[in-house]
Amino acid sequence: MGAMPVARLSSRSLIAVTGSEWRSFLQNLLSQDVETLHAGEVRYAALLQPQGRLAHAFFVWGEQDGAVLDVAAEEAEVLIRKLTLYRLRAKVNIGAREGVVSAGWGEAPPGAGLVPDPRLPALGWRTLLAVEATASEVDYDAHRLSLGVPEPSVDCPGERNY
Repeated sequence: MGAMPVARLSSRSLIAVTGSEWRSFLQNLLSQDVETLHAGEVRYAALLQPQGRLAHAFFVWGEQDGAVLDVAAEEAEVLIRKLTLYRLRAKVNIGAREGVVSAGWGEAPPGAGLVPDPRLPALGWRTLLAVEATASEVDYDAHRLSLGVPEPSVDCPGERNY
């Protein structure tokens, strides 16, 4: 990957949402359209409280048989419980998934699995592949903040009444 900055984001966790009704399940809960989400695409979404306040913000990665949620690690368990509560009779499976999240800034090298950050092109790209880190997560946060892009779980933790 050369001298391009790449950071492994150890503050992130993954949640898998699979099953025959995963699309309609997430479509009815999230602020982002997942009906048109294709495998290999990523979108930034939010789960809101009934009053409209932010409960969780995360990335939704499309896969062939479901979606992977790239969430703040400290919120993963709470989000799994909340999604499981909302599941009711939907034919979906929700659970933690092993894996890593990495982010790079600068021009993305050609290759599968490197997806532009949907929030702002200048942020660079993300991947769920294990890539060699050439920078730290602190470096990534400095880059993100220099572009004025907040990470709600880090920059605006506040009371969210999970």
